[in-house]
Amino acid sequence: SDGVLVVEGGEGDKLDAPVDGAGTRALFGAHDSDVLVGNLTSESDDSVAEQIALYDLDSRSATAVDLGVEFSGVARADDQSAVLGTDGSVHVIDDATGKVVEEIAVMEPWEMTDDYTDPKPQVAIGGGFAWVTDPRDSSIALFELGTGEERTRATLADVPTSMMLVNAS
Repeated sequence: SDGVLVVEGGEGDKLDAPVDGAGTRALFGAHDSDVLVGNLTSESDDSVAEQIALYDLDSRSATAVDLGVEFSGVARADDQSAVLGTDGSVHVIDDATGKVVEEIAVMEPWEMTDDYTDPKPQVAIGGGFAWVTDPRDSSIALFELGTGEERTRATLADVPTSMMLVNAS
C-alpha cells in the first residue's frame, strides 16, 4: 500500500513509493532492466492517478514521473517506459533520467470510466516501435518511436482488451 518489497537472496528490502500516501497497484518490467514501473494510487489524492513510479532495483530508489494526465496502458522495453494517456498520446520516459523524452499523438483523447472492466486503450513497446490498441474502433496501430510515424493500422474482429508483446527486436 505504500511501496514495493524486493526479495533477493532470501532477504527483503522495502522501497517506499515516491509519493507520500501513495501505493503501487501494478508493476511492469523488462527482462533486460533493473527498473520497474508502477502505476500509483491514493485514496486521498486523485492527482496521483496522473503519475507513475520508477523503481530502480539496482540503486534501491524510487522516482515519481508526473504525466499530467490519467493513463491506462504501461509498457517497458529498451531502457524506457511508455504510458498511454487519456490525452491520446504515448508518453515515452527515459529510465535513467525519469524524464518524458517523447510524446506521440496516437489517437483522439478519451476518458477513464469508473468500471475497471471496461476495455481501455493499451500500449506495448519493443524494437523501436509502439503498438497501440483502441477499443472504440477495435483497432491496433504500429508507430515508430523517435519519429512518431504511424506505420500501419488494422481493424480487429473483436474489441481488444489487453495486449502483450513477445520477442520484439
